Amino acid sequence: MHNALRRSTGILLGALLLAFAATSASGQTQGDAPVEPGQTFTGRALEVTDGDTFGVRRSIGGTVTIRLHGVDAPESAQPHGRAATRAAQRYVDGKNVRVSVEEIGHYGRAVVRLEVK
Repeated sequence: MHNALRRSTGILLGALLLAFAATSASGQTQGDAPVEPGQTFTGRALEVTDGDTFGVRRSIGGTVTIRLHGVDAPESAQPHGRAATRAAQRYVDGKNVRVSVEEIGHYGRAVVRLEVK
């Protein structure tokens, strides 16, 4: 019984360590290019997740998941969420953008001000 408990505890701790290791010091996931508050960069909006969250490929390389500062659009599954996502796609999807990072949010996304070029 004790060995099974130790094994379960070890597996749980290992999973927690992996989850922690997948987050960089800035709070972003490892798949994202590192950015910091105050940083400005240009890129192309590639993926619209919902009305306020996008994926941007930086012109210097790497991708960043961004969330618009001061905007709280409904999630895709919420009422009006699909309409908000479609509207965001019309405005930014595939377009060149200038990104000014305000902060790193709770989920590791860069919270930004965005200018479509």
